[in-house]
Amino acid sequence: MKTLYSLLAVLTISLAAAFNSQACDNSSFTLNSHVDLGGGLHQYTVTFCAGSGQGGAEGQTGLWAVRLDGGATFSSFPATLTSPNTGAVYGADNVSYGPEYLVYDAISWPSNSPYFFPNAWTCLEGNCGPAQATCVTFTYVTVGVPTSMTLMGAEAAGVGVPPYGCNGEPDMVINLGSFTVNAGADVAYCVGGCANLSAAVSGGTAPYTYSWAPQYNGGAALTAANISVCPTQNELYKLTVTDANGLTNSDFVSVVVHQKPVVNAGTDKVKYIGYGATCVTLSGSANGTMPAYTYSWSNGATTASTNVCPSVTTNYTLTATDAYGCSNNDVAQVRVYDIRCGNNKIKMCKNGTTYCVPNNQVQSKLNQGFTIGACGMNKTDESIIELSEETMSAIFPNPASAEVTLNYTFVDDVTVSVSVFDVSGRLLHNISSNKAAFAGEQNTQTISVSELPSGFYFIGINASNGESVMHKLMVAR
Repeated sequence: MKTLYSLLAVLTISLAAAFNSQACDNSSFTLNSHVDLGGGLHQYTVTFCAGSGQGGAEGQTGLWAVRLDGGATFSSFPATLTSPNTGAVYGADNVSYGPEYLVYDAISWPSNSPYFFPNAWTCLEGNCGPAQATCVTFTYVTVGVPTSMTLMGAEAAGVGVPPYGCNGEPDMVINLGSFTVNAGADVAYCVGGCANLSAAVSGGTAPYTYSWAPQYNGGAALTAANISVCPTQNELYKLTVTDANGLTNSDFVSVVVHQKPVVNAGTDKVKYIGYGATCVTLSGSANGTMPAYTYSWSNGATTASTNVCPSVTTNYTLTATDAYGCSNNDVAQVRVYDIRCGNNKIKMCKNGTTYCVPNNQVQSKLNQGFTIGACGMNKTDESIIELSEETMSAIFPNPASAEVTLNYTFVDDVTVSVSVFDVSGRLLHNISSNKAAFAGEQNTQTISVSELPSGFYFIGINASNGESVMHKLMVAR
């Protein structure tokens, strides 16, 4: 190494006496690419440019070298390089000065020059080219990654001073240094969300280029330093950063996507005004993700089940949240029907006909195939057949225009009389008298109302056991 320094020093002293050196103002040393070949080998492509400036002093370089810093050494390199300006051939020496040096010096020195190297690297005497006009690009392989690479002695108007190589100017050094990349901490969110990822770079040479490449599910890489991603399933992103010198480094970050729980607010319920319980219970549940689950109903309840007592049809929303904080919801409806049709009577349906049934007969009617509520709950114009409490009887249609049908059943054997009265209670017609009706049998009787003027009337049923029923009838034409 001392031999190289001595030679460079001699050249510096000799050439500096003849020329006004502008050193790094006229030269450059840049890294074009870096490829990791594996096995500890790394390939670098670099460009060296020189020139004294148009019309400047004679710029003649007879020897220059590349030094690797940080313990790296040269493995392979071009044996010779030819000056693109003067045609001078320079031979490589990687032995004399140590494996971290790659020295090129002229192997053809004409003897007619007063300045030692008239046919040297940059230009002929009296005809120097523009600054950085004479360039050569070459590739070499190193063992290990250097922290920096220094071009020594390559000047258009003089020879540099080791170990800086550019008369003490720093821009002939390619700093590789420590180059770290951090993709940030792993992130997690619930499906339907997004995550912000940010690249952090330490070392290297700006400007940087970025690539965030999804590894699991495919897709195009994103090329900003800070990105927003919204995958619907777990993804791993590889962040690759390339600096201005072509060096790269990578890091990984995981995006964990938690699925939402499956929430069930339970079956819809029906509440009847006039019969049955005044409240109903909604029973919710959640599953499919990480327990424990917390619950919240739209009525303020915070348990899986809740009792509700609506007076009108109401939707109740259950929201369940799992241990990851992911939420989902479901809706249960409580349909409310007012089935009252008189004092202690409710509407019931059978075979498409709605009946008004006393509360104390509801269970027996259910056993006979009746259902709770009017036929077609959403209809407001249904025709209702009213059943009395003691005597199961009905009259229909009501209103009527020509005739009506009277049905009645008694629990005992009786004789029955049927009469028609006006609204004042005055008897108008005796339809039948002492007609036999056997216990449990349904009796049907047709009554003509075609001769009655429009208005309200009463149809009375009187049984021999003392039971009587009065049905209100409207005659309309």
